[in-house]
Amino acid sequence: MSENKTRPNDSVGRAGKYLKYAIGEVLLVGIGILIALQVNNWNENRKLRNTETGLLKELKADLTATLDDLRSDIELTNRTLTFTDSLYKKMRIHLMNKSTEPFPVKINDLLNPILYPKLGAYEALQSYGIHNISNDSLRRDITDLYQLQLTRVAEVERRIIEFDAKELKPYIRGVSMIIRDCDNCNSIDELWGVQTLIQQPLDKILQLYMSRHWLFRWVLVLYDLAALSIENLIKDIDSELDLK
Repeated sequence: MSENKTRPNDSVGRAGKYLKYAIGEVLLVGIGILIALQVNNWNENRKLRNTETGLLKELKADLTATLDDLRSDIELTNRTLTFTDSLYKKMRIHLMNKSTEPFPVKINDLLNPILYPKLGAYEALQSYGIHNISNDSLRRDITDLYQLQLTRVAEVERRIIEFDAKELKPYIRGVSMIIRDCDNCNSIDELWGVQTLIQQPLDKILQLYMSRHWLFRWVLVLYDLAALSIENLIKDIDSELDLK
């Protein structure tokens, strides 16, 4: 047998080396791909977290502005309730005294509180995908505030406006007269200060004012609950931002 002829053991050895080399190459490529995927996932997660952080900051700013508006509405509602309670007592005295004199009411006593929540950040959050908010509890609280609590507030406010437009104000116009003409009013304050004199009887107007009173009681409860929720939500957002 020729000395140059390759021995079977040598061929097997070289094949084994090639196989090990190939396996090593595959492993290296696989590890490289895994590392690249991991880096890509890390970058994507970082972008998502940065977007989430930015939206939470915007949401906090919107909630702060909404809370300021809400507090003003709470103040106005409390004033309205105080007025209605006082008006009720005066009307009762007027009725008990069997007075035939018209009863005075100012136009500005019929002002309505209207909440104007800032929704820009929440709408952006919806476009981004609210499910991307990493804190489950925070996500639920945000959804509850905007989809439930503020919706209820808007519904009761709508009922108050509708009640005034369809029942209270038409009745007042039908049974009252303006004390003075305001064509020459020089300011908004003068305009709102115009008084009307409600003619007898007062029973119907008393009933209407009490209905309005309870609508305001209802909306005040919702305002207070919404304000508390917003205050807590702002604190939760601050805590979440501190972790990022």
